[in-house]
Order: sequence, then structure tokens, then C-alpha cells
Amino acid sequence: MNFGDILEQWEQQNSRDRGKKREQAAYEEVMNRWLEEKPLPLKDADRPLRGKKSPSRKTLRRMAPQESLDLHGYTVEEALKELDGFLLRSKRRGLRKVLIIHGKGNHSDTGDSILRKKVRRYIAESPVCGEHGVPQSGMGGEGAVWIILR
Repeated sequence: MNFGDILEQWEQQNSRDRGKKREQAAYEEVMNRWLEEKPLPLKDADRPLRGKKSPSRKTLRRMAPQESLDLHGYTVEEALKELDGFLLRSKRRGLRKVLIIHGKGNHSDTGDSILRKKVRRYIAESPVCGEHGVPQSGMGGEGAVWIILR
């Protein structure tokens, strides 16, 4: 076997490996997208931890949000998709209270927040969301909503 044959075999093997890597990357991209859209439930996610007492509603109402999502600049469709993913990720991470900033609508043509209505309707209908309310003005006031996750 001469050097030319060896080089040709090596190039063929390298070409097959690159093709497999591309296929693997495409597969991983599709699977990651699917998992974002349809997340798998965590085992025992709804059961309380042993030995740890769940905080009362009063405590949860007073506590600061553990995470927040700012929807300024999003279209309604983008905002609702982002909100859905955020709530599911927050639930999976075990967060109890989150803050959604949708804006007051000061810069809209009508002076009314389009996102406020849509976001609050989504929250009211979501099985992930429990109690919700308007935070103090320092945390967004009418331009935001806090949510206690179920």
C-alpha cells in the first residue's frame, strides 16, 4: 500500500466522520427544540420535600420574586411563547414566586398595554400559575404581575 492509498482511505474516513457529526448536531437541535416545546415532567416534582414545610400563602405573597421575565419589545405571540417556556422552566427548577414585566403601555399608540391584557389572561388560565397580583411600584406596579407557582 503506497502513501496515496493511505491518504485516500484517511480522507474517506474523515468525510464519513464529518457527516456523522453533522447528523448528530441536527438530531440534537431537533431534540432540544422538542424538549423546549414539550418539557418532560420531573419525577416527584409535585410532592413536597420531606422534612421541609411548604411556606404559607401569606409568606409567599410577601417574599420577593425569585426570578423575573421582561417582555418589553416582544410581539404578543413571542411574549406568550416566552412566558410559557419561562413558567415551565421556573416550575421545574422549584421556584415558588416569579415576576413578569409586561409594561404599562406608555409608548403604545392607544396608551394602553396590549401585553398586559394577554399576559394576565394567559396567567389566569394557566395550570402552572396559582395566585397572582400587582407588585409594588418599585417592582413595576401596573406594568408587572407577580405569580405564585403551583
